[in-house]
Amino acid sequence: MQIRTRSGGHDLEGRSYVSNTGSNYVVIDLRNLSSINVDVKSKSAWVQAGATLGELYYNIAKRSGVLGFPAGDCHSVGVGGQFGGGGYGFLTRKYGIAADNILDAQLIDAEGRIHDRKSMGEDVFWAIRGGGAASFGIIFAWKLRLVDVPSKVTVFEVDRNFSRTKQRNYFIGGNTELTKSMRIYHSTPGS
Repeated sequence: MQIRTRSGGHDLEGRSYVSNTGSNYVVIDLRNLSSINVDVKSKSAWVQAGATLGELYYNIAKRSGVLGFPAGDCHSVGVGGQFGGGGYGFLTRKYGIAADNILDAQLIDAEGRIHDRKSMGEDVFWAIRGGGAASFGIIFAWKLRLVDVPSKVTVFEVDRNFSRTKQRNYFIGGNTELTKSMRIYHSTPGS
């Protein structure tokens, strides 16, 4: 039987709720493990896997007006899935993906043992940050390196009709510290 973990429950493909394989599975829901402890002095934070990105950002901002964390842009995404999958966001070009800024983790293995970075080993620690963390156990907490937020961050949305060439050329050149994100939605004929 498969075991799946769910942190925030935000899943674009819906795999944390349904199974297309026809096999039975059990969901371990981490949503209530959502504690966040921010240490401004050390520029770090411990966050449990059930917290959402919005809760993380709010808690960091509540304690510091100059620190942040380079992860996704959707507040309802759970940190467990975001960090275990790498974690791309608006500060990625400047600070790397979320996984690049993870300092430690707490993992429960199949035998029920709790591991930190040291006891799980560097190979497993490397793999859980972007390689699909649930393969090695259940990560229930992450220690994050907080980063200095630029004094100005600009986010805007522009609706355009781009040809494929214009879509490609949009990303060539420009400021290398800016993260450019393009979501392409194709309209149905006649709409």
